[in-house]
Amino acid sequence: MAVPTRLALGAIAFLVTLALTVLGVRDMVRAMNERSLTSSHAQNVCEGPRLVIHVGPHKTGTSAFQDFLMRNEAWLQERWGVSLGFRGDPKATGRDVARPILNTDCAELRDGKAPGQKRTRQELKKALDYTKSKLESSSTVLLSSEAFSLFGSENWECFGHFIGNGACLSAVVLHRDTANWMASDYAETTKNLPVQFRGIPQSFANYQTKLFGRKPDKNGETDKQLQLLSVLEEQFSDHVVAASYDYLKEEDCSVATFVICNASLRMTGQSWKECRDSVDSRPTATRNLSPPRAAIDVVVLARTAYEMKRALRQNSEAPCKPWPAVNKQTYHVRKGTLISSSPAVLAAAKQLPLRCENMDAAFRKATNEWFARTKAKRPQKAPSKPMCRVDVDNLDAEHWRVIFKLLPDC
Repeated sequence: MAVPTRLALGAIAFLVTLALTVLGVRDMVRAMNERSLTSSHAQNVCEGPRLVIHVGPHKTGTSAFQDFLMRNEAWLQERWGVSLGFRGDPKATGRDVARPILNTDCAELRDGKAPGQKRTRQELKKALDYTKSKLESSSTVLLSSEAFSLFGSENWECFGHFIGNGACLSAVVLHRDTANWMASDYAETTKNLPVQFRGIPQSFANYQTKLFGRKPDKNGETDKQLQLLSVLEEQFSDHVVAASYDYLKEEDCSVATFVICNASLRMTGQSWKECRDSVDSRPTATRNLSPPRAAIDVVVLARTAYEMKRALRQNSEAPCKPWPAVNKQTYHVRKGTLISSSPAVLAAAKQLPLRCENMDAAFRKATNEWFARTKAKRPQKAPSKPMCRVDVDNLDAEHWRVIFKLLPDC
C-alpha cells in the first residue's frame, strides 16, 4: 500500500475542512431561517390541493379565528392564495358539515333514499360541493370548526367518503393548559345560562365529575386532549400539525398567524415574518371571553337568596315571580336577567372573599404525554392560573348585602 505524501494529506485535510465548513454554513442558515412553532408532524411534501382542517378544540381561540377568516376572505385568497372551504357564516363549517356528520348515522347520509334525513343530506352536499369547488381552483383550502374535535374515527371516515380522494388532508390542533382550559370551558357552558334553562348553573363539582369520568379510549387514555390527539394521529398519520395555544400567546403569535402562515403555507424565516405582519395588520375581533368562576358562584348565591325571598312572600298579595330563565331554542337572555357575564355580577364577584387552588399537578402527566408525542414547543412559563371560587364559609353580612343588591324585584 502506498504511503500518502504530505501534499496528499494536506489536500485531504483541506477537502474535509471545506466539507465541514459547507455543512456548518448550511446548518447555520437553516437555523436562521427556521421559525417553527409547530410539531415535527405534517412536514412531508403534499401533492395536489391541500385541505387544511382546523379542529380547535373549544376554547383555544377558534371563534376569533373563524371571525378573522370571514372578515378577510377576499384578502386571504388574493394575497396568500388561501381559500375558505365554507361561506356565509363563521360557524358554517360546524353547522353544515361537522354537526350533521357528528349527529347523524353515516349510512343514512350516504343512502340517498333513506327517509328523514333529506334536508340534512342536501345541506351537507351543498356545503361540501362548495369545498370541493374551491379545491379545484385553489392549492390551499381551509375549514375550521371546533365540532371536528368531537369526531371519532367513524366520523372522519364518513367525512372522507363525502370529500373524496382528490385532496391531501391535514389537521391542525392546539393544546391548552388543562386547568385553564377546564376553567374556561366551564365558564363558557354557564355564562349565558342563569339557570341552566331552569334554575341554577351546573355546579363545578358536577362538571368535574363528567370530565374526569370520561371512558378510556382504546389506548387507555381518559384525558380529553390526548383522546383527540389519538384520533387525529390515527386518521391523519403524520399530517397532524400540533401547537401549544399557551406557547403561541407567549410568543405573541395569533392563532390566525399559526394556522395560515405555519400550518397552511409552511413558511419559515423572512417569508414567515412577512406573513405574520401581514396577518396581524388585518381586522379581527376577540370572541367568547369567559367570566371567572367566582362570577358563576355569585349567580348561584343570588338565585338561592332570591328563592328565600320568594318563599317568605309566597302567601302575600304580591308574591315574587319565578327566577327568569333563558329561552331553550334561542338562548335569548331577557334584559335584567342575572348571568355570570353581566357587569354587575362581575363587579360583585370582586367584592367577595375567594378561595383559590392550583390544579397543575392533576394534569401534569397527561400534559407531558401530549408534548412528548407531538414534539410541539412548550411555553417557558407555567400558564396555569389558580382557580378561584367564592369562599362561602367566610361571607359576612356586608358580603350578603352585595349579593342582595343584585336580586330582581318581585
